[in-house]
Amino acid sequence: MLSFRQADDARIEELRWSIAKGEKPRGKVTPQDLAALFSETESWAENTFTELRATGFIEHKLTHFEWAQYRGQENQRDIDFLMALEAIVILELAKVQAENLYDVLTPIKSMWSSRRQKLSALGLCFKAQATMSRLIAHIGEPELFLIYSNVARPALVYAWASALDDKMLTDLSRNTKRLIKALGTGDSQAAIDLHSRIRSSYPRTPTAQS
Repeated sequence: MLSFRQADDARIEELRWSIAKGEKPRGKVTPQDLAALFSETESWAENTFTELRATGFIEHKLTHFEWAQYRGQENQRDIDFLMALEAIVILELAKVQAENLYDVLTPIKSMWSSRRQKLSALGLCFKAQATMSRLIAHIGEPELFLIYSNVARPALVYAWASALDDKMLTDLSRNTKRLIKALGTGDSQAAIDLHSRIRSSYPRTPTAQS
């Protein structure tokens, strides 16, 4: 699973947010384009291109690469896929005896009980995504987890964070904590309902025009 963290380079972080919000740049992109855009060396551009591709901000389109788009139907298919897979796993986990979920739920509970300073929208969405990823990983199917991780990339989390207001962030935090509790008590109906609320906060329609 890729590490969810912000870019060290402020210019790249700004670029990430621009892509996540459905703003420019758009269209084809090459490492040479990156070098020209940031007035950087070919080596820097190659490394940055690789990182942007790995984290979902650049996508392969059979014959070329393009800047990713996170405000359209293709993106909605990714969210629908994640929701479906997560729902299946959550239903299965809700059937398991609580003591057998200790290894997966304990670190998740610890992650959400932290009393550190208030998280940013991105930090909170990263935490929510990490929760889902841990649940998927607990199934113990490496190939399934790889498929899941290839869709649940950091860029998708940025797009999620870019669409949430303060109330939605509060609801996201509350619902994720309730989901963990529901799994611990084996309440499958509550778990599925809470999971639906969590993922429904993701942007589903185009919000930016080229």
